Amino acid sequence: MALAGFISLDRKQPDAGMERRITQMYYSGNGTAQNYAAAAQWFSMSAAKGDPYSQFQLARMMQKGEGIAANKRQTQMIYASALDGFQKILQEKPDADLLYKVGMMYEARLGTKRDLSTAKQYYTEAAAEGNLHAQLRLNQIQAFQNQVTVSAVMGLFNAFAYSLGDNIKDSTTHKYRHDRKLIQKQKALKETHGHQYDDQDEMM
Repeated sequence: MALAGFISLDRKQPDAGMERRITQMYYSGNGTAQNYAAAAQWFSMSAAKGDPYSQFQLARMMQKGEGIAANKRQTQMIYASALDGFQKILQEKPDADLLYKVGMMYEARLGTKRDLSTAKQYYTEAAAEGNLHAQLRLNQIQAFQNQVTVSAVMGLFNAFAYSLGDNIKDSTTHKYRHDRKLIQKQKALKETHGHQYDDQDEMM
């Protein structure tokens, strides 16, 4: 049995990659009955050795409460360790799928603060490397931002129109008629004292 053989090998020589492989078998029920508790246990062993992929999966299981107690604070700490590990891997060699995963972590606030600008940078790099999911996400983000911009512009236009309507309305009130009386008084003073008023004052 493959699973038993892998477990035997890992006991003789513990290896994070082997433990991650064992975990995936338990998690997906490949070659054995699906067992989330066992998967979480093996992911924990691999994650403790610094494997960022295992750390990410363990955090994901903890976030969902699959085979391990949910713990938001601990989940974010494990995600943060995974993110740090992924970025170190990317410094050595770009990988389209990993670039997309890191972009998703920045967008979804997994182990870091939400940073859409940084997420888009990773998505752009991933798309350039051929990741279609990254390109799709970029298109979705752009479409959403365009919609937000349109909504904001329309909101400003409506506010301006409303304000303009108020100003037009004010021009027909008693206040406006008082202003006209003031202008008439200014004209009378001009005729009486010879004061000069420019054309702009005449048209107030």
